[in-house]
Amino acid sequence: MNYRKGRRLCYEEACLVSLFLAFGLFGATEASAERLNTLHTFGIGSGDGQLPYGDLISDASGALYGTTANGGANGAGTVFKLAPPAIAGGSWTETILYSFTGTLGDGAQPSAGLISDTSGALYGTTTGGGSGSGTVFVLTPPAASGGSWTETVLYSFTGGSDGGSPNAALLSDASGALYGTTENGGSNNSGTAFKLVPATAAAISTCQADYNLELSTCNPYAPDYKACINAATHDLNQCTAHYSTETVLHSFIGGTSDGSNPVAALISDASGALYGTTGSGGTNNAGTVFKLTPHNPANPNSCQVAYNASVAICNANFNTATNLNLCAPTDTACQAYYNNQLSICLGQATTTLSACTPIPDDETLLHSFAGGIGDGSNPAARLTLDPSGALYGTMQAGGKSGYGTVFKLLPPTDGKWTEAVLRSFSGSDGAFPVAGLTGDASGLLYGVTAGDTSIAGTVFQLTAFTGVPGKANCTSQSLAFLAKKYGSNAAAAEALGYPSVAALQEDILDYCSE
Repeated sequence: MNYRKGRRLCYEEACLVSLFLAFGLFGATEASAERLNTLHTFGIGSGDGQLPYGDLISDASGALYGTTANGGANGAGTVFKLAPPAIAGGSWTETILYSFTGTLGDGAQPSAGLISDTSGALYGTTTGGGSGSGTVFVLTPPAASGGSWTETVLYSFTGGSDGGSPNAALLSDASGALYGTTENGGSNNSGTAFKLVPATAAAISTCQADYNLELSTCNPYAPDYKACINAATHDLNQCTAHYSTETVLHSFIGGTSDGSNPVAALISDASGALYGTTGSGGTNNAGTVFKLTPHNPANPNSCQVAYNASVAICNANFNTATNLNLCAPTDTACQAYYNNQLSICLGQATTTLSACTPIPDDETLLHSFAGGIGDGSNPAARLTLDPSGALYGTMQAGGKSGYGTVFKLLPPTDGKWTEAVLRSFSGSDGAFPVAGLTGDASGLLYGVTAGDTSIAGTVFQLTAFTGVPGKANCTSQSLAFLAKKYGSNAAAAEALGYPSVAALQEDILDYCSE
């Protein structure tokens, strides 16, 4: 079977789901097929990247950004930009924005897509490098056009309780916090869901002081002086975008009661709950869909209960009317003593609280996949949430031909989520494309493949049909959709690159007969 654990593979029709929802092209009962147009083939030029495994994102100009797990100047992977042609029908232009080194604490082998902020900075993960178990990084655009992008490692995983081998793209919230998953590590070595919060100014200042001290210890007469300076300077630069210590939101257990080894990105709903998938674990060890709900502060853990008790004792001993009445009404020194003792006591209680292990988010297992020909297995791509609360995703294995599926998970009406398989892939309909898709305003969809015909992979452009494969009205639904969008079936055939309406209809019939 041509898929890899830890590589977030999905499939052509499968990847459409999230973008249909985002661009309003995907109804509650519709699936999709597509026509391909290759925009770039990797690995041909010197220093080009190879093996794009992550989702693409786009900017206002229509340029696409992504990562490759291998290739680049150092063979450790790249971040690339693909700019659209200036003239319609021209070639897209690739630029390597950064080649990972895997040295000096740098990351290596990025297997996930990117996210961006309002400044144009790009955030991502690498499965290797850093302290040996992967990193979270930010790539900052140059101050002047034509300059170099600057990479900063925000966090290096140890592979222990903090997790290891992040294979998924990140999720950010309004405060700048970053959320993600690691395939390995955690309390049970079955992976984690984690959160990184931007550091305070004081933490950044401490970081800079530490690395300035490191810089001062370099011996100008030693043979490794230049290497020492370079290493210290590199570390010092990391402080400018330093993130605080990571919080593990959930350590997966595996077995039948929980999932294990998540390799997909998280998504969130309006309440702040997080949804994701695990590649294995669950009832049939074929993977799960889970939900993480922020822990209710009204239900604290034992450490927090002890803190609350300490605060109550402090108030009882030093700040009650009885104690203050021991002081004469005009004895300010006596009153100051009791108030000072209260402050000391509360400070000790707060120190105890700061040592508390953060209580994990509450996990709910929404669905365990069955695997086999009736269902998919080993989900590895991000989920998509529609306004009704239904979840859509892809499976990198299982289904009728073993090439994976597209699934929909309907929220419960009787306490149980219900799965519907929307598409089973045959292999001949475009086997082994990687990750999700990005869309533009016209409804065109973009993605990447690991590739059967080209081991280095491709970037492609997709145009969607509509209708449910295997349903009697699929052909008419697809034709009606295209006629409405383009004005007529003849106009649709021309716009989509078909030589005739008959050729377009034939493609739709092939899709609808699935």
